[in-house]
Amino acid sequence: NFLWLHTLSTFRGKLYSVQIDPKVIEKIKTLGVENYTSLLDILEPIELVVVAVPGVVAPKILEDYLQKRVADQEENQ
Repeated sequence: NFLWLHTLSTFRGKLYSVQIDPKVIEKIKTLGVENYTSLLDILEPIELVVVAVPGVVAPKILEDYLQKRVADQEENQ
């Protein structure tokens, strides 16, 4: 479970999870990773997004990411 989280366990930067399933959120929290229900809820700038969702959901994730990037850039100007 959560192979990507285990793979990045030695990463020195900040990791966030975006998950909406309450059962899965609890499991992610046991790994010490902060979870959000939307990319837009993450206050810090995001450098990298790893997306592992069904194809029908991917466009929404990309839309949220682009919206977040624009908001971050406007905030830093």
